[in-house]
Amino acid sequence: MLSLGKLSQVAQATDQTLDSADVQKAIEGVDDALDLVNTQREVETQLRAFLSATEMRQAADKQAELITARAASGLASQPAFGLLFATLVARLLAGTSLSPEDLVDVLTLKVNGEAQQSEGDFAAALEVLVRAKVS
Repeated sequence: MLSLGKLSQVAQATDQTLDSADVQKAIEGVDDALDLVNTQREVETQLRAFLSATEMRQAADKQAELITARAASGLASQPAFGLLFATLVARLLAGTSLSPEDLVDVLTLKVNGEAQQSEGDFAAALEVLVRAKVS
């Protein structure tokens, strides 16, 4: 839907208005929203990798519990963070769109095994904040 919005913005612009600041800002806004959607899909794919085929058939809440135990095992000693992570993962698995702040929480609360993966997740979290223009 967002990519159609971007296409519509470009299609409505003429050669003269395409270079205008307003049109470029509108296109950039759609681009940023698309990047947030893509990041959320990537995170969901990463988290689903923690589940077996039979576990994927369970309810989203149960899947979130399993993912939390496996992907955020360090949160066992911090139950509030563990509950937050599980709740956000359940919403993500249920197909609910997360706010940029919630997406940052998921990216930063999970255990990031390899240094390269960890850096990538934290960089992705910063990118989410930049794209969302959270101040």
